[in-house]
Amino acid sequence: MIFLREKESTPTELTQKMDVPISRTSAVLKELQEKDLVQCLTPERRKSKYFALTDNGEEILESIHELTAKE
Repeated sequence: MIFLREKESTPTELTQKMDVPISRTSAVLKELQEKDLVQCLTPERRKSKYFALTDNGEEILESIHELTAKE
């Protein structure tokens, strides 16, 4: 989610940044979509879909930042 806060990205771009298997990235993106934390900006595409944070995702990241900054 932190990488998506920086800029809209494809699963491949996220995979390269995090150094995890593409299957894991895709699974996590699907879970985050189901929880309304990320959204697919290009659902009509079969490949190279772009994802971004939703407002809910932004709020969650901000809350995490505030909590961890206090420690």
